[in-house]
Amino acid sequence: MKPRTLALAFALATLPCSMAHAEANLTISGPDGYLEVESRMQVVYSLPIPANDNGTAPEAEPNEAPQEPLGTGSVRIKQARLNLHGVYLDRFDYKLTAELGPSHTAPLRDARLGIRLASWLRTDIGQFKVPYSRNRLVSGEHTLFVERPAMAYQFVPGRDIGVMADLHGPNRHLRFRTGAFTGRGQNMTEDDDRNRPLLAARLDWTSTPTSSTAHRPTTEHPRPALALGANVAWSDDGEVGPGGPIDSIDGRKLLYGTDFAAAYHRFWMSLEVNAARFTPRDTSASSYHAVGFLAQAAWFVAPLRVEPAIRYDALDPNTRTGNDRQQSVSLGLNAYPLADVPLKLMLDYVHHLPVSETHTQGWTNDTLEVMIQFVLR
Repeated sequence: MKPRTLALAFALATLPCSMAHAEANLTISGPDGYLEVESRMQVVYSLPIPANDNGTAPEAEPNEAPQEPLGTGSVRIKQARLNLHGVYLDRFDYKLTAELGPSHTAPLRDARLGIRLASWLRTDIGQFKVPYSRNRLVSGEHTLFVERPAMAYQFVPGRDIGVMADLHGPNRHLRFRTGAFTGRGQNMTEDDDRNRPLLAARLDWTSTPTSSTAHRPTTEHPRPALALGANVAWSDDGEVGPGGPIDSIDGRKLLYGTDFAAAYHRFWMSLEVNAARFTPRDTSASSYHAVGFLAQAAWFVAPLRVEPAIRYDALDPNTRTGNDRQQSVSLGLNAYPLADVPLKLMLDYVHHLPVSETHTQGWTNDTLEVMIQFVLR
């Protein structure tokens, strides 16, 4: 089936469900609590941008590996998730998230039990997102772009198994989370042999107790809403990691970063900076640093129900070496065609900047991505 036909078929198939969303409520309620069911589907069409008119990749630069010919595009299911979450006796809450699509990672994403110990204190036990990085903590449903930046996958921790304390300050302007985790990442089908503890803590402040300035395209902010966050994480890793080069250090890793988000009327923006210090276990090797940066903004045009967005992100995994800095600029256009239904269309153009001054290929690795997202609650 052609990609265009598949995307159209998916949109038409989900439209009746979307129209019925306002009438349907996937919640099972009882005298002691409730259970909510949510599903999310994301279908992506990716198209590499040819550098030459004939659609082939250009010749490689000196000292670089030959580049493969560019393809004609591909369709993939990015997410097909089923979420179950609920509350029991106003003291216990729980969440289970299963990945039903052809994911290369763990099929079980979230398996969390929360216990409210006081009005200002709760604890979470199980598998969930480590409290680090605003961009990583935001649900994929509310991200501005089809893919998160490289920093989110190669730099900061994601889901892990552990225990966390969650404290709220007066009027809920302040929130502090700290936890201890296995350091092995989420429940993988093939285990790695790091088996080292990960400690993390995050402090959040918001100008209003009801708004964390997480991206919500249709939310109106009549007055400026601000949010600040700071986090730190420490681990002693083994030599094998499931992620990129940053995740594979054999030694101690200290991560620290800060982030900022702001919303006013229908404008939203965020900034995030993360740094790391790595101390190899081999005492003959010197320590080194890594730095990541993210800036993004969006404006929701209410009459048209569209949302133009822009993002710049950079990641330097090793400040001692050159030719390894990753930078990209993303231009996006998100559309929400129906007012009260969770159907979202995304169009992204991603330009990857050259990794060195001698690399003059420029636009050879650019991609155009189209995603259809549907959420049913």
